[in-house]
Amino acid sequence: MGPYGMYEEVRAAGGVAWRPELNAFVVVGYDDVRAALRDPRLSSAVAGTGPASGPLAPLVEVLRDQLFLMDPPRHRSLRKLVAKAFTPRSVVALEEGATQSCEALLAGFREGDLVERLAYPFPLQVIARILGIPAHEEDDFRAWSNAIAAFVVQMRPSQEVVHGALRAVDAIRPFLRERIRRRADEGGDGDDLLATLLRTREDGEALTEDEVVHTAMQFLIAGHETTTNLLGNIVLAVSRQPGLLARVREEPGLGGRVVEETLRHDPSVQMVDRVAAEPLALGGVEVDAGRRVFLAVAGANRDPVVFTDPGRFDVDRAGVDRHLGFGAGIHVCLGSALSRMEARVALEALARHAREVEVTGPLQYRASTTHRGLERLDVRLMP
Repeated sequence: MGPYGMYEEVRAAGGVAWRPELNAFVVVGYDDVRAALRDPRLSSAVAGTGPASGPLAPLVEVLRDQLFLMDPPRHRSLRKLVAKAFTPRSVVALEEGATQSCEALLAGFREGDLVERLAYPFPLQVIARILGIPAHEEDDFRAWSNAIAAFVVQMRPSQEVVHGALRAVDAIRPFLRERIRRRADEGGDGDDLLATLLRTREDGEALTEDEVVHTAMQFLIAGHETTTNLLGNIVLAVSRQPGLLARVREEPGLGGRVVEETLRHDPSVQMVDRVAAEPLALGGVEVDAGRRVFLAVAGANRDPVVFTDPGRFDVDRAGVDRHLGFGAGIHVCLGSALSRMEARVALEALARHAREVEVTGPLQYRASTTHRGLERLDVRLMP
């Protein structure tokens, strides 16, 4: 059936429904999802709080330090510190290098898996540059990112996935700590994110070493996986719209609108995970404390009350900026400007290299409960 069929079933049931296969309530109405994303009674701390124990402790510790899995007041203070280090101006400074990376990755490419060729390595290169990781160490970063992301996005990960994620955490923590201490020994000099995070202060507070490590891991986990998925979804949408790449070449600003409509029509983050901290009503449905709730931003983005003919991909759609592809409220995506820039730059580079994109193989989606992205996307570029 796919996720969109499930969302329409929930919509037909009134917009909020219990889904036994998820052991959770799913919410799809635009107004309900938007309000719920701002509701403090729905906790983001689905990985729990406090010290972790047991065999999964290393993974749980990392997850509990991710901003998107954290509640106030700690979320508020940590986000202020990270936001000071990662500014819109810092994203603008990355665009030239991002464009060069795309051009290099697409050079000579005419046919093959576009996920492997572009959508996967491109955001990884950008994040490595942000963190000051040299190119010869990107292969390790790639393996760690794959392993941890596979654990994060699956509701019931296999033992193989769990063990792979644990090995990745064991490797990446000392790797990042060594670089953080090196930056500290240099007096925090440098303009990469690690150095900037070490220098950042807010009301006399600074990030601990663990917080710097886990923040860097958040960029690796969240920033890489979601942007890779978004890029694949964009290319798939473009392949189904003859003439759209030509318009991207010819019309300034159209690339950005393609990105926004993809974020509405087929976002990489489909559902946001919450747990009810106390009893509450969602769309007229009573939800007990402790119940899992999935806020389906992808379902909200196809609410016909808000978006006319919501199943149609339309880059000229009015009001597309109302989409919830990056969430809303205090947890609105901190990396949204970076993801938008990367997606637009990649699309514009593709438009310079190809007249059309033809999909040549079956679509293979990643195994995930809350995210949507292609495992591979076999294409032929028409020069």
